[in-house]
Amino acid sequence: MTELSDLGWEHPSIIRDATSTPRLPAQLSLHQRQMIAFLPSSRVAQAVPMRQGLAMDDVVAVEVELAAGELRYFITWGRIQDEVDPEPLAALVLEHSRQFSLNSPAQHARVCRSLREAADSRFAPYFYENLLAFARQPIPFGRDYQEWRADRAAAMAMGKEIAYCGEPDPAS
Repeated sequence: MTELSDLGWEHPSIIRDATSTPRLPAQLSLHQRQMIAFLPSSRVAQAVPMRQGLAMDDVVAVEVELAAGELRYFITWGRIQDEVDPEPLAALVLEHSRQFSLNSPAQHARVCRSLREAADSRFAPYFYENLLAFARQPIPFGRDYQEWRADRAAAMAMGKEIAYCGEPDPAS
């Protein structure tokens, strides 16, 4: 974990206890505010810089670039392998994308900044069907969350819980 003091920001008011919520001091710039995430399981708000300016969401789209230059999209759970770093998830999806019929070898994967990237792409014709499948599955809170997260991590490691958004229609 990165403490605020490690980032050069000395703000003791960003501490919360079991009954209070974290508050960012007004002295932080908008950029600094966007670079901090609060982990809900922590009693003391620990600041974590967002990597590549990305905030990891509960459900994410992953873009996979093929050797032929085309793109393919996948929908899966975010915050499972790491709460803020998208790289482990991108690597996992890249590894398991090879089990799908992509018509070209997968070369690179990245977690999209937002679901809109996949939704607006002609390379994800089944985006909404997959999104609804994930949206129907509730994410538990409290004590049950860690068990749920471990179950999702195990399934994803086996290539499950990763939904391919389909091959584009050649006519489009």
